[in-house]
Amino acid sequence: MSRRPHSRSAIYAREWAVVTAHPLATAAGVRLLVSGGNAVDAAVAAAAAVGVVEPFSSNLLGGESYVLLWKAAEQRLLAVEATGYAPAGASLEHVRAAGGIPFYGPRAVIVPGSLDGWAKLLAEHGSVRLGEALAPAVDLAERGFPVSPRLERRMTGFREVLLRLPTSARVFLKAGAPYRAGELLVQKELARTLRELVAAADAHQDRLAGIQAARDWVYRGPLAEAILHFLAAEGGWFAPEDLARYEARYVDTVATTYRGYEVHAVPPPSQGIALLQALNILADDDLRALGPDSPDAVHLMVEALKLAYADREAYVADPRVVPVPLERLLSKAYARAQRARLSPDRALAWPIAGGPVLPDTTSLAVADAQGNLLVTTTSIGQVGIVAGDTGVVLNNRMRMFHEAPGHPNCVAPGKRVRITLNPAMALREGRPFLAFASPGADVQTQAQLQAFLYLVEFGLELQAAVDAPRWVSTAFPNTSLPHPVGGRLFLEPSFPDAVRQGLRARGHQVEDAEESAISADEGMVVAIQAGPDGGWIAAADPRRETCAFGW
Repeated sequence: MSRRPHSRSAIYAREWAVVTAHPLATAAGVRLLVSGGNAVDAAVAAAAAVGVVEPFSSNLLGGESYVLLWKAAEQRLLAVEATGYAPAGASLEHVRAAGGIPFYGPRAVIVPGSLDGWAKLLAEHGSVRLGEALAPAVDLAERGFPVSPRLERRMTGFREVLLRLPTSARVFLKAGAPYRAGELLVQKELARTLRELVAAADAHQDRLAGIQAARDWVYRGPLAEAILHFLAAEGGWFAPEDLARYEARYVDTVATTYRGYEVHAVPPPSQGIALLQALNILADDDLRALGPDSPDAVHLMVEALKLAYADREAYVADPRVVPVPLERLLSKAYARAQRARLSPDRALAWPIAGGPVLPDTTSLAVADAQGNLLVTTTSIGQVGIVAGDTGVVLNNRMRMFHEAPGHPNCVAPGKRVRITLNPAMALREGRPFLAFASPGADVQTQAQLQAFLYLVEFGLELQAAVDAPRWVSTAFPNTSLPHPVGGRLFLEPSFPDAVRQGLRARGHQVEDAEESAISADEGMVVAIQAGPDGGWIAAADPRRETCAFGW
Protein backbone atom coordinates (compact mmCIF):
# COMPACT_ATOMS: atom_id res chain seq x y z
CA MET A 1 0.00 0.00 0.00
CA SER A 2 0.99 3.65 -0.13
CA ARG A 3 3.41 4.82 2.54
CA ARG A 4 4.43 8.14 3.94
CA PRO A 5 7.77 9.29 2.50
CA HIS A 6 9.29 10.05 5.92
CA SER A 7 8.94 6.86 7.88
CA ARG A 8 11.15 5.39 10.57
CA SER A 9 12.01 2.00 11.99
CA ALA A 10 10.11 0.33 14.77
CA ILE A 11 12.02 -0.38 17.99
CA TYR A 12 12.38 -4.09 18.76
CA ALA A 13 13.33 -4.50 22.40
CA ARG A 14 13.97 -7.50 24.64
CA GLU A 15 13.19 -5.96 28.03
CA TRP A 16 11.53 -2.54 27.98
CA ALA A 17 10.31 0.19 25.66
CA VAL A 18 9.23 3.82 25.87
CA VAL A 19 7.47 5.91 23.25
CA THR A 20 6.38 9.52 23.78
CA ALA A 21 5.68 12.69 21.84
CA HIS A 22 9.16 14.15 22.43
CA PRO A 23 12.69 12.67 22.54
CA LEU A 24 13.47 14.33 25.89
CA ALA A 25 10.34 12.88 27.48
CA THR A 26 11.30 9.46 26.13
CA ALA A 27 14.77 9.96 27.62
CA ALA A 28 13.18 10.75 30.99
CA GLY A 29 11.33 7.44 30.94
CA VAL A 30 14.44 5.58 29.82
CA ARG A 31 16.41 7.12 32.70
CA LEU A 32 14.02 5.58 35.24
CA LEU A 33 14.04 2.16 33.57
CA VAL A 34 17.83 2.06 33.29
CA SER A 35 18.11 2.85 37.00
CA GLY A 36 15.85 -0.07 37.91
CA GLY A 37 12.41 1.52 37.91
CA ASN A 38 9.32 -0.12 36.48
CA ALA A 39 6.83 0.96 33.82
CA VAL A 40 4.84 3.14 36.22
CA ASP A 41 7.96 4.92 37.48
CA ALA A 42 9.04 5.59 33.91
CA ALA A 43 5.59 6.76 32.86
CA VAL A 44 5.43 9.28 35.71
CA ALA A 45 8.86 10.60 34.71
CA ALA A 46 7.88 10.81 31.05
CA ALA A 47 4.52 12.45 31.80
CA ALA A 48 6.18 15.07 33.99
CA ALA A 49 8.89 15.74 31.40
CA VAL A 50 6.52 16.00 28.45
CA GLY A 51 4.61 18.66 30.37
CA VAL A 52 7.80 20.72 30.39
CA VAL A 53 8.86 20.22 26.77
CA GLU A 54 5.32 20.25 25.30
CA PRO A 55 3.81 23.04 27.42
CA PHE A 56 0.87 23.64 25.08
CA SER A 57 -0.13 19.98 25.24
CA SER A 58 0.29 18.77 28.80
CA ASN A 59 1.17 19.70 32.36
CA LEU A 60 1.57 17.37 35.33
CA LEU A 61 0.04 19.86 37.76
CA GLY A 62 -2.50 21.66 35.60
CA GLY A 63 -3.88 19.00 33.27
CA GLU A 64 -5.86 15.79 33.17
CA SER A 65 -5.11 12.17 32.25
CA TYR A 66 -6.57 8.76 31.61
CA VAL A 67 -4.25 5.80 32.17
CA LEU A 68 -4.48 2.10 31.32
CA LEU A 69 -2.08 -0.24 33.13
CA TRP A 70 -1.64 -3.96 32.56
CA LYS A 71 -0.39 -5.30 35.90
CA ALA A 72 1.56 -8.40 34.90
CA ALA A 73 1.91 -9.83 38.42
CA GLU A 74 -1.87 -9.78 38.83
CA GLN A 75 -2.76 -10.48 35.19
CA ARG A 76 -5.32 -7.69 35.13
CA LEU A 77 -5.98 -4.38 33.43
CA LEU A 78 -6.45 -1.25 35.53
CA ALA A 79 -7.85 2.10 34.45
CA VAL A 80 -7.32 5.39 36.27
CA GLU A 81 -9.49 8.44 35.70
CA ALA A 82 -7.52 11.57 36.56
CA THR A 83 -9.79 14.10 34.91
CA GLY A 84 -11.47 16.96 36.69
CA TYR A 85 -14.84 18.62 36.82
CA ALA A 86 -16.33 22.07 36.35
CA PRO A 87 -15.73 24.39 39.32
CA ALA A 88 -18.46 25.34 41.79
CA GLY A 89 -19.17 28.69 40.16
CA ALA A 90 -19.60 27.32 36.64
CA SER A 91 -23.39 27.08 36.61
CA LEU A 92 -25.20 27.59 33.33
CA GLU A 93 -26.64 30.79 34.80
CA HIS A 94 -23.17 32.15 35.61
CA VAL A 95 -21.81 31.04 32.25
CA ARG A 96 -24.56 32.87 30.38
CA ALA A 97 -24.19 35.97 32.52
CA ALA A 98 -20.49 36.01 31.65
CA GLY A 99 -21.23 35.79 27.93
CA GLY A 100 -20.44 32.10 27.57
CA ILE A 101 -17.50 29.81 28.18
CA PRO A 102 -14.25 31.36 26.94
CA PHE A 103 -11.76 29.34 24.95
CA TYR A 104 -8.82 30.51 27.10
CA GLY A 105 -8.20 32.14 30.44
CA PRO A 106 -9.23 31.68 34.09
CA ARG A 107 -12.84 30.74 33.29
CA ALA A 108 -11.74 28.03 30.86
CA VAL A 109 -10.16 25.93 33.63
CA ILE A 110 -11.60 22.75 35.14
CA VAL A 111 -10.20 21.08 38.25
CA PRO A 112 -6.86 19.51 37.21
CA GLY A 113 -6.53 15.82 38.00
CA SER A 114 -3.26 14.58 36.50
CA LEU A 115 -1.02 14.90 39.56
CA ASP A 116 -3.40 12.97 41.79
CA GLY A 117 -3.74 10.19 39.23
CA TRP A 118 -0.02 9.80 38.67
CA ALA A 119 0.64 10.00 42.42
CA LYS A 120 -1.95 7.28 42.99
CA LEU A 121 -0.28 5.04 40.42
CA LEU A 122 3.20 5.74 41.75
CA ALA A 123 2.15 4.98 45.33
CA GLU A 124 0.30 1.76 44.55
CA HIS A 125 2.20 0.36 41.57
CA GLY A 126 5.51 2.22 41.35
CA SER A 127 8.75 1.65 43.22
CA VAL A 128 10.61 4.97 43.44
CA ARG A 129 10.19 8.11 45.48
CA LEU A 130 8.42 11.04 43.87
CA GLY A 131 11.63 13.05 43.67
CA GLU A 132 13.32 10.37 41.57
CA ALA A 133 10.41 10.30 39.14
CA LEU A 134 10.30 14.08 38.80
CA ALA A 135 14.06 14.67 38.60
CA PRO A 136 14.23 14.78 34.77
CA ALA A 137 11.34 17.25 34.60
CA VAL A 138 12.93 19.48 37.25
CA ASP A 139 16.17 19.51 35.29
CA LEU A 140 14.44 20.34 31.99
CA ALA A 141 12.48 23.18 33.59
CA GLU A 142 15.40 24.61 35.57
CA ARG A 143 18.20 24.38 33.02
CA GLY A 144 16.03 24.64 29.94
CA PHE A 145 15.78 22.68 26.73
CA PRO A 146 16.16 23.60 23.05
CA VAL A 147 12.85 24.65 21.52
CA SER A 148 11.83 22.26 18.75
CA PRO A 149 10.52 23.39 15.35
CA ARG A 150 7.04 22.22 16.29
CA LEU A 151 7.05 24.14 19.56
CA GLU A 152 8.20 27.24 17.68
CA ARG A 153 5.24 26.83 15.33
CA ARG A 154 2.88 26.45 18.30
CA MET A 155 4.27 29.57 19.98
CA THR A 156 3.92 31.49 16.73
CA GLY A 157 0.37 30.27 16.17
CA PHE A 158 -0.71 31.12 19.70
CA ARG A 159 1.22 34.40 20.01
CA GLU A 160 -1.88 36.61 19.99
CA VAL A 161 -3.56 34.41 22.61
CA LEU A 162 -0.45 34.45 24.78
CA LEU A 163 -0.29 38.24 24.62
CA ARG A 164 -3.77 38.29 26.18
CA LEU A 165 -2.55 36.01 28.98
CA PRO A 166 0.29 37.98 30.62
CA THR A 167 1.41 35.21 32.98
CA SER A 168 1.71 32.83 30.03
CA ALA A 169 3.37 35.38 27.74
CA ARG A 170 6.03 36.00 30.40
CA VAL A 171 7.08 32.35 30.15
CA PHE A 172 6.51 31.43 26.52
CA LEU A 173 7.33 34.63 24.66
CA LYS A 174 10.60 36.55 24.64
CA ALA A 175 10.02 40.30 24.44
CA GLY A 176 6.63 39.50 22.91
CA ALA A 177 8.04 37.21 20.22
CA PRO A 178 8.07 33.40 19.97
CA TYR A 179 11.21 31.49 20.82
CA ARG A 180 13.02 30.18 17.76
CA ALA A 181 13.94 26.57 17.19
CA GLY A 182 17.16 25.77 19.01
CA GLU A 183 16.83 28.55 21.59
CA LEU A 184 16.70 27.46 25.23
CA LEU A 185 13.35 27.72 27.00
CA VAL A 186 13.88 27.93 30.76
CA GLN A 187 10.91 27.67 33.16
CA LYS A 188 12.37 28.74 36.50
CA GLU A 189 9.02 29.22 38.21
CA LEU A 190 7.83 25.74 37.25
CA ALA A 191 11.15 24.29 38.41
CA ARG A 192 10.72 25.99 41.77
CA THR A 193 7.18 24.63 42.13
CA LEU A 194 8.32 21.11 41.28
CA ARG A 195 11.19 21.35 43.76
CA GLU A 196 8.81 22.49 46.50
CA LEU A 197 6.51 19.59 45.63
CA VAL A 198 9.43 17.16 45.96
CA ALA A 199 10.45 18.79 49.25
CA ALA A 200 6.95 18.18 50.61
CA ALA A 201 7.36 14.50 49.75
CA ASP A 202 10.94 14.26 51.04
CA ALA A 203 9.88 15.60 54.44
CA HIS A 204 8.65 12.05 55.07
CA GLN A 205 11.01 9.08 55.22
CA ASP A 206 8.27 6.68 54.20
CA ARG A 207 7.78 6.65 50.41
CA LEU A 208 4.00 6.34 50.55
CA ALA A 209 3.63 9.03 53.20
CA GLY A 210 5.76 11.31 51.05
CA ILE A 211 3.58 10.78 47.99
CA GLN A 212 0.44 11.49 50.03
CA ALA A 213 2.05 14.65 51.40
CA ALA A 214 2.73 15.76 47.83
CA ARG A 215 -0.91 15.19 46.89
CA ASP A 216 -2.01 17.25 49.87
CA TRP A 217 0.49 20.00 48.96
CA VAL A 218 -1.09 20.28 45.52
CA TYR A 219 -4.79 19.98 46.34
CA ARG A 220 -5.08 21.26 49.90
CA GLY A 221 -1.79 23.05 50.57
CA PRO A 222 0.41 25.82 49.21
CA LEU A 223 -0.08 25.13 45.51
CA ALA A 224 -3.85 24.94 45.89
CA GLU A 225 -3.78 28.27 47.72
CA ALA A 226 -1.68 29.86 44.98
CA ILE A 227 -3.93 28.57 42.19
CA LEU A 228 -7.13 29.60 43.98
CA HIS A 229 -5.75 33.06 44.75
CA PHE A 230 -4.74 33.58 41.13
CA LEU A 231 -8.05 32.37 39.69
CA ALA A 232 -10.07 34.45 42.15
CA ALA A 233 -8.10 37.57 41.26
CA GLU A 234 -8.69 36.89 37.56
CA GLY A 235 -12.45 36.31 37.90
CA GLY A 236 -12.41 32.51 37.84
CA TRP A 237 -15.21 30.27 39.06
CA PHE A 238 -13.28 28.13 41.55
CA ALA A 239 -14.16 27.60 45.22
CA PRO A 240 -11.63 26.17 47.74
CA GLU A 241 -13.48 22.85 47.96
CA ASP A 242 -13.11 22.29 44.21
CA LEU A 243 -9.46 21.36 44.70
CA ALA A 244 -9.70 20.05 48.26
CA ARG A 245 -12.21 17.32 47.44
CA TYR A 246 -10.58 16.12 44.24
CA GLU A 247 -9.45 12.50 44.06
CA ALA A 248 -8.45 10.41 41.05
CA ARG A 249 -10.11 7.01 40.97
CA TYR A 250 -10.03 3.58 39.40
CA VAL A 251 -12.76 2.95 36.84
CA ASP A 252 -13.89 -0.09 34.89
CA THR A 253 -12.83 -0.15 31.26
CA VAL A 254 -15.32 -0.50 28.43
CA ALA A 255 -14.56 -3.29 25.98
CA THR A 256 -15.59 -5.16 22.87
CA THR A 257 -14.26 -8.08 20.83
CA TYR A 258 -12.96 -7.80 17.29
CA ARG A 259 -11.48 -10.68 15.27
CA GLY A 260 -10.38 -12.50 18.42
CA TYR A 261 -8.99 -9.38 20.10
CA GLU A 262 -10.46 -7.94 23.29
CA VAL A 263 -10.22 -4.18 22.86
CA HIS A 264 -10.43 -2.01 25.98
CA ALA A 265 -10.93 1.74 26.27
CA VAL A 266 -11.68 4.13 29.10
CA PRO A 267 -15.35 4.81 29.95
CA PRO A 268 -17.46 7.97 29.73
CA PRO A 269 -17.08 10.83 30.04
CA SER A 270 -14.24 9.81 27.70
CA GLN A 271 -15.19 9.30 24.06
CA GLY A 272 -13.54 5.86 24.30
CA ILE A 273 -16.68 3.96 23.37
CA ALA A 274 -16.59 5.59 19.91
CA LEU A 275 -13.55 3.47 19.01
CA LEU A 276 -15.30 0.31 20.19
CA GLN A 277 -18.55 1.19 18.42
CA ALA A 278 -16.74 1.78 15.13
CA LEU A 279 -15.05 -1.62 15.44
CA ASN A 280 -18.40 -3.27 16.20
CA ILE A 281 -20.01 -1.67 13.15
CA LEU A 282 -17.17 -2.94 10.93
CA ALA A 283 -16.96 -6.42 12.47
CA ASP A 284 -18.94 -8.21 9.74
CA ASP A 285 -17.23 -6.47 6.81
CA ASP A 286 -14.31 -8.10 5.00
CA LEU A 287 -12.03 -5.09 4.97
CA ARG A 288 -8.98 -7.19 4.21
CA ALA A 289 -10.54 -8.34 0.94
CA LEU A 290 -11.21 -4.73 -0.02
CA GLY A 291 -7.60 -3.71 0.69
CA PRO A 292 -6.21 -0.69 2.55
CA ASP A 293 -5.92 1.45 -0.59
CA SER A 294 -9.52 0.81 -1.60
CA PRO A 295 -12.03 3.68 -1.53
CA ASP A 296 -14.57 1.08 -0.42
CA ALA A 297 -12.58 0.31 2.75
CA VAL A 298 -11.90 3.96 3.56
CA HIS A 299 -15.56 4.82 2.98
CA LEU A 300 -16.74 2.13 5.40
CA MET A 301 -14.27 3.17 8.09
CA VAL A 302 -15.23 6.84 7.77
CA GLU A 303 -18.95 6.09 7.87
CA ALA A 304 -18.63 3.79 10.89
CA LEU A 305 -16.74 6.53 12.68
CA LYS A 306 -19.45 9.06 11.81
CA LEU A 307 -22.14 6.90 13.42
CA ALA A 308 -20.00 6.38 16.50
CA TYR A 309 -19.46 10.13 16.81
CA ALA A 310 -23.18 10.78 16.30
CA ASP A 311 -23.80 8.61 19.37
CA ARG A 312 -21.02 10.46 21.18
CA GLU A 313 -22.93 13.67 20.58
CA ALA A 314 -26.28 12.18 21.60
CA TYR A 315 -25.36 10.12 24.66
CA VAL A 316 -21.82 10.47 26.04
CA ALA A 317 -21.41 12.64 29.12
CA ASP A 318 -20.54 12.35 32.81
CA PRO A 319 -22.33 9.13 33.89
CA ARG A 320 -22.54 10.42 37.46
CA VAL A 321 -24.92 13.11 36.19
CA VAL A 322 -26.44 11.76 32.96
CA PRO A 323 -27.31 8.07 32.36
CA VAL A 324 -25.19 6.68 29.51
CA PRO A 325 -26.67 3.50 27.94
CA LEU A 326 -23.33 1.71 27.64
CA GLU A 327 -24.65 -1.84 27.40
CA ARG A 328 -26.91 -0.98 24.51
CA LEU A 329 -24.38 1.22 22.70
CA LEU A 330 -21.77 -1.55 22.81
CA SER A 331 -24.07 -4.46 21.95
CA LYS A 332 -23.47 -6.38 18.74
CA ALA A 333 -27.17 -6.19 17.87
CA TYR A 334 -27.04 -2.41 18.05
CA ALA A 335 -23.91 -2.41 15.88
CA ARG A 336 -25.66 -4.48 13.22
CA ALA A 337 -28.59 -2.04 13.23
CA GLN A 338 -26.15 0.83 12.85
CA ARG A 339 -24.33 -0.97 10.02
CA ALA A 340 -27.63 -1.25 8.17
CA ARG A 341 -27.78 2.55 8.06
CA LEU A 342 -24.63 2.70 5.92
CA SER A 343 -24.73 2.83 2.15
CA PRO A 344 -21.79 1.42 0.15
CA ASP A 345 -22.04 4.26 -2.36
CA ARG A 346 -23.26 7.29 -0.43
CA ALA A 347 -21.76 9.27 2.44
CA LEU A 348 -23.85 10.24 5.44
CA ALA A 349 -24.21 13.99 5.96
CA TRP A 350 -24.80 15.81 9.24
CA PRO A 351 -27.16 15.98 11.03
CA ILE A 352 -26.82 12.28 11.77
CA ALA A 353 -29.16 11.10 14.49
CA GLY A 354 -27.81 8.93 17.25
CA GLY A 355 -28.99 5.35 17.01
CA PRO A 356 -32.31 4.42 18.65
CA VAL A 357 -31.14 3.46 22.14
CA LEU A 358 -33.93 1.92 24.12
CA PRO A 359 -35.22 2.65 27.84
CA ASP A 360 -2.85 20.15 21.56
CA THR A 361 -2.81 16.78 24.16
CA THR A 362 -0.12 14.13 24.24
CA SER A 363 0.18 10.38 24.63
CA LEU A 364 2.85 7.96 25.78
CA ALA A 365 3.33 4.24 26.36
CA VAL A 366 5.82 2.31 28.51
CA ALA A 367 6.55 -1.41 28.90
CA ASP A 368 8.98 -3.07 31.29
CA ALA A 369 10.85 -6.35 31.71
CA GLN A 370 8.28 -7.64 34.21
CA GLY A 371 5.56 -7.55 31.56
CA ASN A 372 3.82 -4.41 32.78
CA LEU A 373 2.37 -2.24 30.02
CA LEU A 374 1.03 1.30 30.44
CA VAL A 375 -0.55 3.70 28.00
CA THR A 376 -1.91 7.17 28.69
CA THR A 377 -3.28 10.27 27.08
CA THR A 378 -2.56 13.34 29.16
CA SER A 379 -3.47 16.91 28.33
CA ILE A 380 -4.19 20.51 29.21
CA GLY A 381 -6.30 21.01 26.09
CA GLN A 382 -4.41 23.59 24.07
CA VAL A 383 -2.61 26.66 25.31
CA GLY A 384 -3.42 27.23 28.97
CA ILE A 385 -3.01 30.05 31.42
CA VAL A 386 -0.02 30.02 33.78
CA ALA A 387 -1.20 30.26 37.39
CA GLY A 388 0.55 33.38 38.65
CA ASP A 389 4.20 32.79 39.52
CA THR A 390 3.85 29.01 39.97
CA GLY A 391 4.85 28.19 36.39
CA VAL A 392 1.94 25.73 36.29
CA VAL A 393 0.02 25.77 33.01
CA LEU A 394 -3.67 25.25 33.78
CA ASN A 395 -5.96 23.50 31.31
CA ASN A 396 -8.64 25.11 29.14
CA ARG A 397 -10.96 22.09 29.19
CA MET A 398 -14.19 24.02 29.97
CA ARG A 399 -14.44 24.74 26.24
CA MET A 400 -15.60 21.14 25.68
CA PHE A 401 -18.84 21.64 27.58
CA HIS A 402 -22.08 22.59 25.83
CA GLU A 403 -24.23 25.53 26.84
CA ALA A 404 -27.56 24.17 25.56
CA PRO A 405 -29.93 23.09 28.36
CA GLY A 406 -30.86 19.45 27.99
CA HIS A 407 -27.70 18.51 26.13
CA PRO A 408 -26.07 15.57 27.96
CA ASN A 409 -22.78 17.48 28.06
CA CYS A 410 -24.29 20.78 29.27
CA VAL A 411 -22.09 22.56 31.79
CA ALA A 412 -22.86 22.22 35.52
CA PRO A 413 -20.82 22.62 38.71
CA GLY A 414 -19.02 19.44 39.69
CA LYS A 415 -19.77 17.78 36.35
CA ARG A 416 -17.01 16.12 34.36
CA VAL A 417 -16.81 17.33 30.80
CA ARG A 418 -17.03 14.87 27.93
CA ILE A 419 -13.41 14.45 27.04
CA THR A 420 -11.51 13.13 24.05
CA LEU A 421 -8.68 11.44 25.99
CA ASN A 422 -8.85 7.76 25.08
CA PRO A 423 -5.89 5.42 25.63
CA ALA A 424 -6.71 1.89 24.49
CA MET A 425 -5.33 -1.60 24.95
CA ALA A 426 -6.03 -4.79 23.01
CA LEU A 427 -5.65 -8.21 24.61
CA ARG A 428 -5.32 -11.54 22.85
CA GLU A 429 -5.98 -14.75 24.75
CA GLY A 430 -6.09 -12.75 27.97
CA ARG A 431 -2.68 -11.14 27.58
CA PRO A 432 -1.56 -7.74 26.27
CA PHE A 433 -1.24 -7.51 22.52
CA LEU A 434 -1.18 -3.76 21.84
CA ALA A 435 -1.25 -0.51 23.79
CA PHE A 436 -2.08 2.47 21.60
CA ALA A 437 -3.11 6.09 22.01
CA SER A 438 -3.15 9.39 20.19
CA PRO A 439 -3.62 13.07 21.03
CA GLY A 440 -5.56 15.38 18.78
CA ALA A 441 -9.09 15.97 20.13
CA ASP A 442 -11.55 14.60 17.55
CA VAL A 443 -8.67 13.09 15.58
CA GLN A 444 -7.65 10.78 18.46
CA THR A 445 -10.15 7.98 17.92
CA GLN A 446 -9.86 8.30 14.15
CA ALA A 447 -6.09 7.80 14.26
CA GLN A 448 -6.40 4.89 16.70
CA LEU A 449 -9.06 3.17 14.60
CA GLN A 450 -6.96 3.39 11.45
CA ALA A 451 -3.71 2.22 13.05
CA PHE A 452 -5.44 -0.72 14.75
CA LEU A 453 -7.19 -1.84 11.56
CA TYR A 454 -4.05 -1.47 9.46
CA LEU A 455 -2.32 -3.78 11.95
CA VAL A 456 -4.91 -6.49 12.64
CA GLU A 457 -7.11 -6.31 9.53
CA PHE A 458 -4.70 -5.46 6.74
CA GLY A 459 -1.68 -7.28 8.19
CA LEU A 460 0.82 -4.42 8.24
CA GLU A 461 3.69 -4.43 10.72
CA LEU A 462 3.26 -2.02 13.61
CA GLN A 463 5.38 0.86 12.31
CA ALA A 464 3.84 0.57 8.86
CA ALA A 465 0.37 0.64 10.44
CA VAL A 466 1.25 3.86 12.24
CA ASP A 467 2.84 5.36 9.11
CA ALA A 468 -0.01 4.44 6.76
CA PRO A 469 -1.92 7.22 4.96
CA ARG A 470 -4.46 8.77 7.30
CA TRP A 471 -7.81 10.43 6.87
CA VAL A 472 -9.56 12.85 9.22
CA SER A 473 -13.31 13.45 9.18
CA THR A 474 -15.06 16.57 10.51
CA ALA A 475 -18.58 15.42 9.61
CA PHE A 476 -19.88 15.84 13.17
CA PRO A 477 -19.91 18.56 15.85
CA ASN A 478 -16.43 19.56 16.95
CA THR A 479 -15.57 18.75 20.56
CA SER A 480 -14.72 22.38 21.31
CA LEU A 481 -17.02 25.39 21.50
CA PRO A 482 -18.89 26.50 19.49
CA HIS A 483 -19.01 22.86 18.31
CA PRO A 484 -19.11 23.56 14.54
CA VAL A 485 -19.70 20.81 11.98
CA GLY A 486 -16.92 20.93 9.40
CA GLY A 487 -18.43 18.44 6.98
CA ARG A 488 -15.09 17.64 5.33
CA LEU A 489 -12.97 14.54 4.86
CA PHE A 490 -9.26 15.34 4.85
CA LEU A 491 -6.84 12.89 3.20
CA GLU A 492 -3.07 12.87 3.43
CA PRO A 493 -1.35 13.31 0.05
CA SER A 494 0.00 9.76 0.13
CA PHE A 495 -3.45 8.33 -0.59
CA PRO A 496 -3.78 7.23 -4.24
CA ASP A 497 -5.88 9.46 -6.49
CA ALA A 498 -8.29 6.56 -7.03
CA VAL A 499 -9.24 6.75 -3.35
CA ARG A 500 -9.97 10.47 -3.60
CA GLN A 501 -12.04 10.01 -6.72
CA GLY A 502 -13.95 7.08 -5.26
CA LEU A 503 -14.77 8.97 -2.09
CA ARG A 504 -15.87 12.10 -3.96
CA ALA A 505 -18.16 9.93 -6.07
CA ARG A 506 -19.84 8.81 -2.84
CA GLY A 507 -20.48 12.39 -1.75
CA HIS A 508 -17.55 12.93 0.62
CA GLN A 509 -16.24 16.52 0.65
CA VAL A 510 -12.59 15.55 0.20
CA GLU A 511 -9.76 17.99 0.88
CA ASP A 512 -5.99 17.74 1.22
CA ALA A 513 -4.99 17.45 4.88
CA GLU A 514 -1.72 19.32 4.37
CA GLU A 515 -3.42 22.32 2.75
CA SER A 516 -5.95 22.96 5.50
CA ALA A 517 -6.26 24.06 9.10
CA ILE A 518 -7.23 20.47 9.93
CA SER A 519 -3.98 18.54 9.93
CA ALA A 520 -3.70 14.78 10.22
CA ASP A 521 -0.54 15.28 12.29
CA GLU A 522 -2.80 16.26 15.18
CA GLY A 523 -3.32 12.51 15.44
CA MET A 524 0.02 11.18 16.71
CA VAL A 525 -0.14 7.45 17.40
CA VAL A 526 2.14 5.92 20.01
CA ALA A 527 2.00 2.15 20.26
CA ILE A 528 3.73 -0.76 21.95
CA GLN A 529 3.02 -4.31 20.79
CA ALA A 530 3.93 -7.50 22.62
CA GLY A 531 6.57 -9.47 20.71
CA PRO A 532 5.87 -13.05 19.57
CA ASP A 533 8.59 -14.50 21.84
CA GLY A 534 8.51 -11.94 24.60
CA GLY A 535 9.87 -8.44 24.45
CA TRP A 536 8.23 -5.46 22.86
CA ILE A 537 7.81 -3.64 19.54
CA ALA A 538 7.44 0.14 19.82
CA ALA A 539 6.29 2.52 17.09
CA ALA A 540 6.36 6.31 17.05
CA ASP A 541 4.33 8.37 14.61
CA PRO A 542 6.54 10.24 12.09
CA ARG A 543 3.94 13.01 11.80
CA ARG A 544 5.31 14.67 14.94
CA GLU A 545 8.46 14.70 17.05
CA THR A 546 7.69 11.34 18.64
CA CYS A 547 10.49 9.11 19.82
CA ALA A 548 10.59 5.41 20.69
CA PHE A 549 13.45 3.66 22.47
CA GLY A 550 13.95 0.25 23.99
CA TRP A 551 16.39 -2.34 25.26
